[in-house]
This record gives sequence, structure tokens and C-alpha cells, in this order.
Amino acid sequence: MRVLHMNKGNGETSYAKNSTAQSNIISLGRRVMDEALKKLMMSNSEISSIGIADLGCSSGPNSLLSISNIVDTIHNLCPDLDRPVPELRVSLNDLPSNDFNYICASLPEFYDRVNNNKEGLGFGRGGGESCFVSAVPGSFYGRLFPRRSLHFVHSSSSLHWLSQVPCREAEKEDRTITADLENMGKIYISKTSPKSAHKAYALQFQTDFWVFLRSRSEELVPGGRMVLSFLGRRSLDPTTEESCYQWELLAQALMSMAKEGIIEEEKIDAFNAPYYAASSEELKMVIEKEGSFSIDRLEISPIDWEGGSISEESYDLVIRSKPEALASGRRVSNTIRAVVEPMLEPTFGENVMDELFERCNIKAECDVRMLKVIITLTCHLGVVPQQVENKLIMATHRKKSTAGVPPGSDGFPVIGETLQFMLSVNSGKGFYEFVRSRRIRYGSCFRTSLFGETHVFLSTTESARLVLNNDSGMFTKRYIKSIGELVGDRSLLCAPQHHHKILRSRLINLFSKRSTALMVRHFDELVVDALGGWEHRGTVVLLTDLLQITFKAMCKMLVSLEKEEELGSMQRDVGFVCEAMLAFPLNLPWTRFHKGIMARGRVMEIALTWMVKYLGENQKVLDILIEEQSQITKKASNKPFLELEDLSEMPYASKMVKESLRMASVVPWFPRLVLQDCEMEGYKIKKGWNINIDARSIHLDPTEEAKANSFLAFGMGGRTCLGLALAKAMMLVFLHRFITTYRWEVVDEDPSIEKWTLFARLKSGYPIRVSRRL
Repeated sequence: MRVLHMNKGNGETSYAKNSTAQSNIISLGRRVMDEALKKLMMSNSEISSIGIADLGCSSGPNSLLSISNIVDTIHNLCPDLDRPVPELRVSLNDLPSNDFNYICASLPEFYDRVNNNKEGLGFGRGGGESCFVSAVPGSFYGRLFPRRSLHFVHSSSSLHWLSQVPCREAEKEDRTITADLENMGKIYISKTSPKSAHKAYALQFQTDFWVFLRSRSEELVPGGRMVLSFLGRRSLDPTTEESCYQWELLAQALMSMAKEGIIEEEKIDAFNAPYYAASSEELKMVIEKEGSFSIDRLEISPIDWEGGSISEESYDLVIRSKPEALASGRRVSNTIRAVVEPMLEPTFGENVMDELFERCNIKAECDVRMLKVIITLTCHLGVVPQQVENKLIMATHRKKSTAGVPPGSDGFPVIGETLQFMLSVNSGKGFYEFVRSRRIRYGSCFRTSLFGETHVFLSTTESARLVLNNDSGMFTKRYIKSIGELVGDRSLLCAPQHHHKILRSRLINLFSKRSTALMVRHFDELVVDALGGWEHRGTVVLLTDLLQITFKAMCKMLVSLEKEEELGSMQRDVGFVCEAMLAFPLNLPWTRFHKGIMARGRVMEIALTWMVKYLGENQKVLDILIEEQSQITKKASNKPFLELEDLSEMPYASKMVKESLRMASVVPWFPRLVLQDCEMEGYKIKKGWNINIDARSIHLDPTEEAKANSFLAFGMGGRTCLGLALAKAMMLVFLHRFITTYRWEVVDEDPSIEKWTLFARLKSGYPIRVSRRL
């Protein structure tokens, strides 16, 4: 294998001085790595010693970076999981020619840093909980560790290197004979390379990656995980610039030197880089073919050659001044040189390296392309299958599942964990405490038994998107028995997909732009009228008053009720329904469930209450909102009430509404019924089970902050709530009138959640005292 090591030492062209790009790749994969470690720790609660391997560690400033991140993550997870820090058996792997002496010399500083940050843990000192680091020279394209000795494998910027230069099959009857690859004038595949070269490179990668996966499947324990980051491509075409840029740069410089007689062209023809940038489709194919792993996450992230991440918008367009281009070209050239110079020297000679990379520098100055792509994989180990009869992967073929059911508890016979569920409902923390405690215990996918049925809870965005979009048709809407019987199987809430579409088509006009515009004006009139008397009342229980305002508005819009006695009667009936939604489905005259059946949700006023609470706790946000809304008041001074167009002038308020919905997570989960056996997050989900998207956990997951608005409390996917846009408009109207009219102080800050409610609402109702703004 030509790739022996990176440039050693600390000189200008050393790997130590030119590895920013590799460091950035590690940083970009940190979130995915943390997520994988969290799943590993939660699924192995009794483990006292963890085997960790960093494959392709190299030598330099990044050699211990990944391990430091892993140690930090495990240390931070253990208190949250209420468990001691386990022993960490860390193995650093690279080829035998790697400078392991440099790494070993860096270990004392590493141990000191770890021990200083984690006082009392005794890392590396033989204490109670320790971290032990060792070096394991060898190629990761083969076995490196004893069977079932590893729990977590990490590799960054390594798997794009092949085990050997690809060979072509000789044109002879004996197909086992191979010959050097014909790829004239190039050192990697390009658009002018023969198809045989393309095929040889792809086949070599597939062979190597298969061997890598099979070797790790022997070494990892069941349930072990891998996070792999390496260079790849988006396109199916292996000759796109994003995968060939550095090699085209080198080939052009080498050919120009050959024309000047500095090097022999035959050497260029004979040299082929042992490198391959795979596509996501190729990765999936090999992973499925090998059969030991499932993909938990696959991401592609562009970065530039200087190590900086770039946005999708700037991916193809970079504008630099001449001085910036000169400096950037030098850095790009040095980055490439630090990696490939030891590979080129044996063929072209040490004496031409300065000239070669100076020419690369000039070409890079003219055209620094931001074309580097990272493919990040998290693989979850399944049961290693027996020999597969048909090695070809067909689109119609699905191998028999070997996955087990999700972890969890079936509880008592018949009733399962229903009693514990109801106790949570009757607590001051709300019934979500039941879900939260089990998620911490079992992980992001767990099962339980409620009201005689099996329920599975999922708390990852990928699973939520899969279930809610329901492209496969494997799920249908489903609520617990009490809710289903209360609202009926033909309601919008519980109707099957085809019935749901019919109902939506009949109701869609109620929520059209014209109807929303009329509702905005009407709701503003109600809000102005209601707020007018708040300052004279002493204490205002916000939840109660908001219920009356929103209920009046919806009754007028939907059923044309305006008389106070009619409104009061309907409000009481709706209250019975909401309370009965979490009752035992026992239809006896004295039960809450019976009262709900006789009455046959209240989300808006709850969301508004939470929004006011969050505003009161964030003065800076409130100040910005007041400034924005004051401008609206000035512009609309000639109008008695707000109009729909005015809401488009409230960008900051709109963000506040969305953030309030995320933080409040009024509707904590979305239930679906499983229509056929399937697999989710590496576990088998059986037909007839209930699957629940843990929306609250997703909303409040700090690793998903960038996707905070992906799952709003009113529903998402193909079953998005008809009234979502109207609800947001009503919240904006109230927000505008309330904060521009009043200051307020909280009378009771009790954060307890009200008992026996489907939606998360404050027990106190959030009582406040208001005074007019001057």
C-alpha cells in the first residue's frame, strides 16, 4: 500500500501544521458521535468497562482529539444517567509506519487535561474509574481486536484510503490474474479515464469496505456502534470535481513538469492513487450486502479545502481578492502536500516535490473550489447473519429481520403499566413524566403496555419524519382507547387516511385565506373588548380568561354561537371531553369518562398562556417585541382593528410564537397504529402495536436546536392541522394587543402541571396583575 504516513515533524509542510481540515471534519461529526454514545450508554446500563477504538488516528494535533471528545461525552452522560463512569479501554490504530512515538509522548499531557477536568476520577492513574490508552499498529482492512471486545468504534478521514492501488483484470482466460490499471496521464479516475478504471476503483472500495465492516462486526459487542467520517461525493458520477479536485490539481502540475522534461511521463501513467470518494448509494449497498449493521444516520456536509464548513448557498460560489487567493492557494497546496507527499516521493523523487507543489499552489490560487464533502455514518450492530445465498442486492429483496423488540417493560398481566401511567397523570409533573423516565432508562426507543395494548415511544427526528410522513403506508392515526371512543372513529382526530382526506376537503374553506382574514379582525375585536376590563379586576387567571376569548371566537366561526348561555353550555361539555380523554375507558354514570361520552381540545389558550410565561421570564425578548409591535401600532393607527396583512409585518413575533410552541410542547406525543411488521431504530415493531412520536423530547433536544420548528404542537406531515395557520394568526393578534396594552406581574409562579389533563397546562392557570403601559 502506497499510503504509509502523513508528513512528519513540525515544519511548514508537515501534517501537524496543515491538518485544520481534518480537525474540522472531526468537529462536524461531534454531534453525531455524541448521539451514538448516548444511545450506547442508555442501552448498556450495567456495563463497567467500555472498549473504544479510533481507527486511522494518524499523528499530530488531531491524534487525541477524537478520544478527548469521547471521554468528555461519556463523563458528561454518566451523571444524567445516574450511573458511575466506566473504565475506558482506548485503542489508537494506524498503519505500522505511523509516528506512534509522537502519540505516546503526548499522552501525559492528555491524562493531565482529563484528570484536571474530571477531578477524582483517576483517569490513567489506576484509580477507581480509569482511561487506559494503547496503540494498535495494523491495517483496519482486517481484524485488529479480539472478538466482542469493542463497544464503540470511531474513524475520521481514513476510509477514503484504499487497501491497495486498484488493479484491472488481465485480458486472459485466467480471470484471477491482474495487471496494472491503464489510466494514461492521470493519477486518479477522471472523465477521460477508461470505464475499466472506473469499475476497478469502485470494486476495490466495495471490497475494502465490506472487509472493514465484517472485521468490525466480529470485534464489536451486540449493540455496539460506529461513527465513520470520510470524504465522499454527492453525485453518482465518480469523476465529479468534488471527488477529483486534488488529484486533477496534481495531475495537471505533473503533466506540465513532464512536458518540460523534469519528470518522465511514464511515471505519471504508472501511478494511481489508492483513494476513492464513495457516494451514499454505494455505502448503503455495501452495508446492506455485508448485513451486520444498520444505518442510524447518514449526513453529507460540505467543507472547503482550508477546513472551514460552508453553507449550501455558497457551495459553488467563492469570491476572493487577489491577496486572499494567493494566501488561500498556499494553504490548500500545503494541506494536500501534508497528506500525499510521502505517497508521491517513491515514484517521482524527493527532489521534485517543492516544484510540484509550487505549481499546485499557483493553480489553487486561480481556482480554489469548495468541493470537499463529508459522509458521516452511524452504524448500529445487528446480529451477524449466516452466509447469504444471493450476494446481489435486489430492490425487491428484503432479508429476514433478526432485530429484537425494543427494550421496556410489559408491567402486570392485562393492565401492564397503566397504573404507573395514571399515577404520572395525577402528579404535579404531568403524564409526560411517565414517558421521560422510561426514555432515560431505556433510550430513544422503548415499549410499554397501556390500557391492554403495546405502545412504542420514539424520540428521534428521523423516526418522527418516517412515521408522520408515512410514505410507506405502514401507519395510521391512532389514540388511546378513551380518546378514540370520545371523539369517534370518523372524526378528524382519528379518521383513517382516506376518510381524513374527505373531511379535510369539506372543511378546507373554513380555513382559507379569506376566512382567516375575517377571523383575524373578529378575534382582534374580541381581544380588545376583553382586555379592556383586565386592569380593574385585580388578579387575572390568564388560562381561564384566554379560554373564554378563544372559545367565543371559534364558536362564532365554526357553529355561529354567540349567546352567553349557549357558549357556557358548550364550554362545559368541551371541558368534560378534555378531562375524559385520559380517564379509564369505563362508561359508568359517575366517571369522568361517562361525562365526556355524554358531552362528546383546548390547545390555543394553553399555548398562549405558556407564551406569556416565557415572555415574562425573558425581558430582552420582550423589549424587542414591544419595539416591533409599537411600530405596527403606529402604522395601523388609522384602523380600529388589525388585519391579516398587518401580521406579515411581525417577523420577530412570529418567531416567538413558533418558539413558544416548541418549548411548551402542548401536545406531547403523536400516536399511530402499526399496520404491518417493520423495523425502527434497529428494533422490530409488530403489526397492531401503537407507535408514538415523543414530540416533547424532540422539541427540547439541544442537539436538534437547528430544527426546533420541525414539529409544532398542532401536528405535522400529511395530517397537518387544518387550523394551524389560523391558530398562529390568533396568537399573534393576542400577543400584539397584550404586550402593547399592559405590563404584568405574576401572582403565582408554581410550575406544576395540572392533573388529569391531556394537554400540558399550568396548574395555577398563571394568575397575573396587569397595569396599563404609559
